[in-house]
Amino acid sequence: MTAIVMTVAILAIYKISNMFQMQLRLSSLVFCGIFALLINFLSITVSPFLDQYRFIVLGVMIFAAAVVSTLYNSYMIRRRAKAEARGEEPVPLLTEFANHFRERQKARKAAKEAALAAAATEAETKAAMEMAMEPEPIPVPEPVMESEPEPMPVPEQVIEPEPEVVLEPIIEPEPGPVPEQVIEPEPEVVLEPVIEPEPGPVPEPVIEPEPEVVLEPVIEPEPGPVIEPEPEPAVDVALEDDISDKLAALTNMDDLLDYAFELKGNADWGKALQAYEYALKEYPDDAYAPMLVIEICNIHKDNGHYPEAIQSFKDALSLPAIVESPDMAAEFEDSIMYLETVYSVLQEEGQDTIPFYDIPKDYMSKIESIYNNRKSR
Repeated sequence: MTAIVMTVAILAIYKISNMFQMQLRLSSLVFCGIFALLINFLSITVSPFLDQYRFIVLGVMIFAAAVVSTLYNSYMIRRRAKAEARGEEPVPLLTEFANHFRERQKARKAAKEAALAAAATEAETKAAMEMAMEPEPIPVPEPVMESEPEPMPVPEQVIEPEPEVVLEPIIEPEPGPVPEQVIEPEPEVVLEPVIEPEPGPVPEPVIEPEPEVVLEPVIEPEPGPVIEPEPEPAVDVALEDDISDKLAALTNMDDLLDYAFELKGNADWGKALQAYEYALKEYPDDAYAPMLVIEICNIHKDNGHYPEAIQSFKDALSLPAIVESPDMAAEFEDSIMYLETVYSVLQEEGQDTIPFYDIPKDYMSKIESIYNNRKSR
């Protein structure tokens, strides 16, 4: 009830200030409401009785809250005036924070490249100096080639004539009388007549009757329950390898961000998600913690995990950097409302796991319409 009354009071004060053209920011009024709730609860814990001590404590806390809210409102007014003087549209704090984060990443990358270039130049210079300091090689005298001795004259060989070979005539013996061959007469062959057996009666073939074939009735099996295949589980953002040891070896926020940024650039979504969550767990009080939450939610959205993205935004509302910035907290709450609208519409269409960048245009039109109606209430 107290929150409702305070909300109505803040909106009424904001409308009245606009009517009288007073420079009062809505975020400053929200800041005052938060301070009022804190003062209310803190005053009860200080003293449950309305004594002088409680009134003094209340006065001090109210004065401090008024000073802080006034300074914050003055800062927001000056910031808007500077943007208008430059002819620019005032940038929300979260967008300015994201731009600063990207510039810091680019500056860090440029510094690394410059360091690598300087190291390469230094190595080349060192190599050139080492080559200059090497002693010149001592010239080796060429060997003197001695003249070869002239060959000795070879004495001519005296060829002796071969002795002549006298061939004696070969005297062949005269052939004698050839003896006549005696031809013996061949014996006569007597052929005996072949007696064929008389043909007997031919036995008739016995034809056996074929056995009768009894056809048994075919019994068809009764149909059983149809077993449908189980649907395959949806592919989740899986961690291919455990990188816990490597994350534990990185000792500061900058190294963790560089490593997570590299994994995301390689489309290694599972490891990138693990690296961002590890960095948020180790450095929740860092000024860049909200950007880690945004990166985690973007990975969940791109893989169709809308409940996880909504829960990540809700858990981030307790981070110190967001608690100290009402504008950033309001933008996170708007993101929660938008993702809840997306998830609700996709559930109605039966496609609640579709990636954000694959949502059809007609679904997006319906989502934008419902979100704008909820935001205007």
